[in-house]
Amino acid sequence: MSLALLFSIYSCNKNKEDNVNIVSHAKDKDVLIWKHDSIGCDKIRTIELGKRLFDKYLVNIENEDALFNILGKPNKILYENDVKHYIFYINSCCKNNVLLEECDYSFIVITIEKNRIKFSSGIN
Repeated sequence: MSLALLFSIYSCNKNKEDNVNIVSHAKDKDVLIWKHDSIGCDKIRTIELGKRLFDKYLVNIENEDALFNILGKPNKILYENDVKHYIFYINSCCKNNVLLEECDYSFIVITIEKNRIKFSSGIN
């Protein structure tokens, strides 16, 4: 077997494994309902669901592309010095699927800093 053919087989297998990982979380029920309830109006997004997704898929990520691929785009991004905090609304107070400004809202925060990722939650 030539070296070129061996390399080609390895490359195909590697890409296949990467695709399986992408498909596995893309079809995950928790990921689908998280993305469907994009601002938390349906009360499906919860701290528990966010933490479960974090523990299952996000503990080892190092960039925002991987984060967005799993949780979707954040509702807000806050900048603090050189650190970005990605905010995802949960359990929101809404009317006609629109966030009501006069209500407090809950959220989870994902922070990626110096190749470390952190999960936290809060109420505003």
